[in-house]
Amino acid sequence: MKPEVKSLFITWLILMGLGLGTMIAGRVTGESHLGLLWLGGLLLVTFVKTRLILYDYLELRTAYGGWGKLFLGLGGLILFCIYLIYVFGVLVLHI
Repeated sequence: MKPEVKSLFITWLILMGLGLGTMIAGRVTGESHLGLLWLGGLLLVTFVKTRLILYDYLELRTAYGGWGKLFLGLGGLILFCIYLIYVFGVLVLHI
């Protein structure tokens, strides 16, 4: 197996494991709200998955001028905004 294919296969396996982590953190079998801690865990797993996809599959690790860091930062910013909106809904609006 070529090193590139092996690396992508290992990344794919990790993504599948993180998919299970997303299901656990998202409590897909439960009917209650996630809560701040569980949502934080869910978004952390999602951020790791984002990094693997951007850097390994799209090869932005080797992109010129820091494009990989830019897109990873934007992904992190989006996840942080999602967390802030959820915190606002829980603490201020009591949803």
